[in-house]
Amino acid sequence: MSSPAQSNVSSSPVTPRDRVWSGVVNEVETEFTVADIKSRLRRDGYEGEPSEETIKRVLRSMDELNVIQHKDGSPYYNKQTDFENL
Repeated sequence: MSSPAQSNVSSSPVTPRDRVWSGVVNEVETEFTVADIKSRLRRDGYEGEPSEETIKRVLRSMDELNVIQHKDGSPYYNKQTDFENL
């Protein structure tokens, strides 16, 4: 028998993780974030630009770790939003 994580990936395009992510950031904000990340990677000369799905997967993983939910003033929020030092 497969693990729950494996069955979610193979049997359904929408996983519980996707539902959590969609409750935190709407699709417009997600698209903006993906576009912003890709433009920064291009600007910095990153070779082998990741796909949009790869970036979204990273964002969903960050949400699972509660990194993107920290409020202004927390060390996680400050580090995450300090784009000049990325």
